[in-house]
Amino acid sequence: MKYLKSHYGVLVAALLFLVLTWVFKTYMHSAMIDEINENTITAKEIQEASSMQKIWGVPSIQISTRIEALKSKVPNIKISSFTKEPKSLNASLIGLSAFEVESIVNEISNMPVEIKTLEVTPAPSGYNMKLVLKW
Repeated sequence: MKYLKSHYGVLVAALLFLVLTWVFKTYMHSAMIDEINENTITAKEIQEASSMQKIWGVPSIQISTRIEALKSKVPNIKISSFTKEPKSLNASLIGLSAFEVESIVNEISNMPVEIKTLEVTPAPSGYNMKLVLKW
């Protein structure tokens, strides 16, 4: 008993430390859950925004014009197939340089289209790209 009385302050400090640690962990856990919820909301917003035409109301004529401009940037020898329909595009490009791939991807990411397929594979002559877009 004498031992407990002499170390009473240490015991109280230890219990106080445990309680404060528990409170801090609980607070941090709730903050982390809030952040996860915010990230989930952001992911849902991004998913909803994948159909940019609904948000921006861009006419498909402007999209077609931008796709034609994109096609004109690629040399004809590198276009294996390029099928443009009223609301979609199927394209296969071969022998692209890394810079060409990057510029095409950047251009597409700035268009209000939905990317259905974007495959880039290394090839002996550069990179091959398969692209399917919908709008």
